[in-house]
Amino acid sequence: MSLRSTELRTPQGQIVLIPNKEVFEKPIVNYTASKERRVDLKVDVAYTEDLERVKTIISQALEAIPFRQARRDVELFYEEFADCSIKLAIRFWIDFARQTDFLQARSEAIEKIKQAFDGHNIIFPSRTLTLDIAASEKLFKVLADHDDSQGNKNNHPSKE
Repeated sequence: MSLRSTELRTPQGQIVLIPNKEVFEKPIVNYTASKERRVDLKVDVAYTEDLERVKTIISQALEAIPFRQARRDVELFYEEFADCSIKLAIRFWIDFARQTDFLQARSEAIEKIKQAFDGHNIIFPSRTLTLDIAASEKLFKVLADHDDSQGNKNNHPSKE
């Protein structure tokens, strides 16, 4: 901290100079002071899934996350009915010394959830696009016009 500004180093290594007026008027978040941090993830599941089963599978999958604080339970909250899925929020706490601890824990959580879903045949939501005949014909025309302008051979399905 100098007379006019405060110098901060970002996790990417850049130096940021903040006018002291801003420092005094706005809070600065220190992620490492408490030595713990919460990891938040968002996951969507298909409407056809048994939500209690999904909750159990995710909780078990996240038990083995390195740095995860065993004294705190994994929290899972269903948030909303979306167009093609049910959205849920997952939260767990980790011991935290460096930004890489957070990134590693989040990355491993994503891997473990994916593996657990695959192993238990939990379906991630998917979208199906249905076009009526008129819309299909317009799409084929746009694609054909684009191919012609690019000098490409038209390999699109026929309109029949």
